[in-house]
Amino acid sequence: MLSGGAEVATRGKSTPGAVCRLCDRPGYITSEDIVPTWLRKHIIRTYGPFPGGQAPRRIKTRICRSCNGGLGRRFENFAPQLLRPLVDGEDVTLTPDQQSFVGGWITKTSIMGNFAGANPSDWGFDLSRSILSVMMASGHPPVGTSVRIAYCDVWDPGERGGNIQTMLPGKKAPPHDFFAVTTLGYLAWEMVTGLANYIYPFMDQTDRMNSKLVRIWPPRKSAITLSRLNNSIDHGEKDALREAFMRAAKPGMPEPYIRKWVFGET
Repeated sequence: MLSGGAEVATRGKSTPGAVCRLCDRPGYITSEDIVPTWLRKHIIRTYGPFPGGQAPRRIKTRICRSCNGGLGRRFENFAPQLLRPLVDGEDVTLTPDQQSFVGGWITKTSIMGNFAGANPSDWGFDLSRSILSVMMASGHPPVGTSVRIAYCDVWDPGERGGNIQTMLPGKKAPPHDFFAVTTLGYLAWEMVTGLANYIYPFMDQTDRMNSKLVRIWPPRKSAITLSRLNNSIDHGEKDALREAFMRAAKPGMPEPYIRKWVFGET
């Protein structure tokens, strides 16, 4: 069961006059899909059936039309053209502008995953709301955010407890506010946000030692190419990377809500 404002939606009705969880103002409240419906349906059609007959769940949170539209305009306009080939594991070349878009979409989606499942009294609720508000205003992730992507084989679970030594120096992750290590189809991502003086030097170090994960935010000055031949991690490495970030989380930080809607996993 999801906590807080997250819901596994069937058919939700709009609510006029209620207070929005995100902007804290009264408005016409609607249901916002954390993962776009077109993407969820594409994954089900392409990669189902899933183990145990469990299809990816439709996870939504209720926010006002203004916030819903603001997030959509900033981070969803070119989503199908850029995200579908990544989800399908195709060889993809991303320009700096395209890196910015995909990095922004991943950050928004990851933070929404935490925000949607949080109660107002939970650790990080106000911080995640603040980050989303800044992103709506600026169109970009906040300073101190890093996004790296790779491919992870949908059909091959790999060995669990992977070799984190090949992913992070010293098996440690930096102190941070929020993180997400997850997959959608073939696309795997690592999103972390916190203080820039912790995050950016650490990512510079890992970029030098690991060519599998490709940084797209902050965007590079030139185009990057992602391929399953050169940029694939297995599920064991993904799990080990996630656990490293969990160990580096601030005391009292809850387990990331994003883990509750990872596609193809329980």
